[in-house]
Amino acid sequence: MANDTVRLQRRPTLRNEPGIFHYAIGDATSTLGDAAWVVAATWTAAGIDAKAAALVVGAVEAPQLILGMMGGAAVDRFGPWRAAITCDVLKLAIMAGTAIGVAVNLSVVPLLVGAGLLFGAVSAVHTPAIGAVLPTLVTSAALERANGLCQGLCRAATVLGAPLGGWIVGVSNLGVAALANAMSFAVSGALLLVALRQRRSSENVDGTSQRDGGAFWHQVLAGISFLRRSPLVTTVLIVGAGVNFAASGPLSVGLPLLSHARGWGSAALGLLVGGIGLGGASSAFLTMMLPHLQRPALLAFSVLGLQMAAIVGLSSVSEIAAAVLLATAVGVAGGAASVQLLSVVQRETPASYMGRVMSVALLLNVGLAPAAYFAFAVLSDATSVPAAFFIAGTSGALLVAAGVGMPAVRRKCMETFDA
Repeated sequence: MANDTVRLQRRPTLRNEPGIFHYAIGDATSTLGDAAWVVAATWTAAGIDAKAAALVVGAVEAPQLILGMMGGAAVDRFGPWRAAITCDVLKLAIMAGTAIGVAVNLSVVPLLVGAGLLFGAVSAVHTPAIGAVLPTLVTSAALERANGLCQGLCRAATVLGAPLGGWIVGVSNLGVAALANAMSFAVSGALLLVALRQRRSSENVDGTSQRDGGAFWHQVLAGISFLRRSPLVTTVLIVGAGVNFAASGPLSVGLPLLSHARGWGSAALGLLVGGIGLGGASSAFLTMMLPHLQRPALLAFSVLGLQMAAIVGLSSVSEIAAAVLLATAVGVAGGAASVQLLSVVQRETPASYMGRVMSVALLLNVGLAPAAYFAFAVLSDATSVPAAFFIAGTSGALLVAAGVGMPAVRRKCMETFDA
């Protein structure tokens, strides 16, 4: 069995890792608040005009693209715990200030754009910090289970947060949604403080890259240099980003277009989007019950191939029931693969580079998303909506096949762990 693609190892437990539960609940709480706030803010801006809605969305994403690796370098310099808790406090202040601005009747669009720019700048540090905190809470053997718990909770929070935001802005106003988000960061920060006291070790709490020395930009370049020296991490990041690019267009822009083209209606669109969200959350939780796998990256890429096949399948179905099943399969595959690939990256990355590597993952996925939406729209206009689904899914499958063929993916085996 030594040459099998998948070798099963004994499954570790999170029972002796109490900090991970506080961390996971805090992360999911802030995700819930964020999801509600995004819906409330974009709905309010869309009520003014389309340009206002675009400005509000772009204001949050632009700073994350511009700051990118600098945010990850800050995490490595000052430590992920300090960065994460500080960012929770800053986001709380931004949302509280936004609520005050709504209360005193400031102009909505400038208020939302200003809050979005500040929020996005903080997120450029907060997102990689959260990703770098988790490996300090659990053993390497427990990464899959910990990521399954965290991603499952966060995906469920995203699914619940969207209708919550719509309900809040419908029965109250934007200020209440901002206050709710502020409260979510208060809860997140408090739970992170509890988790900090229960962490397994003090590694990377106060920053580990300070010994690198040099200017801030030198640390950014050092992060890029590390990726050049780590073919497995680089392959996982690039293939993951490419597959995300292939899937983002069909799932974000394509599903509404497909629902119109097939005459399914808005209710069907809700079922499709809900199927993806629930499928992703369910599979993330289910990965907690899987035994350890010897080549997790290879298996995860294979699962992503199934996801691309489901996207291709959406190009040909005419019945809504079949479409919902395929959409759910897309979510299931994405959730399971995401847990495995993130765990691989965290396991293969030294603590002193974790923030910068997490920031590259953020940069690739956030940065490529607008281009993916635009590319799918152009492709749909040039061909047809079903054809665009087929091309996107096929392209993603070819990229996955290239990733599976990489020697770093095929050779790298996970260590044998004792439960």
